[in-house]
Amino acid sequence: MKVLSSVASDYVGANGRCMLDDTGARAGVDYDLYAYFEVEGGTRGLLCGGYRWEESGFTWDNGLLG
Repeated sequence: MKVLSSVASDYVGANGRCMLDDTGARAGVDYDLYAYFEVEGGTRGLLCGGYRWEESGFTWDNGLLG
């Protein structure tokens, strides 16, 4: 258990780096947020924002969402 946090912090999976808190639970994850838009007669999934757990905040592409 003492080394679990340091071993896990070196692991990077599909949803990013694995950081554990003092209890051994996953500390947090970053998320990218996509939405579907009609572009040039077709539909595309475009990145429109994200959540960054270390900053505990969201970012948005207001040009896409406006």
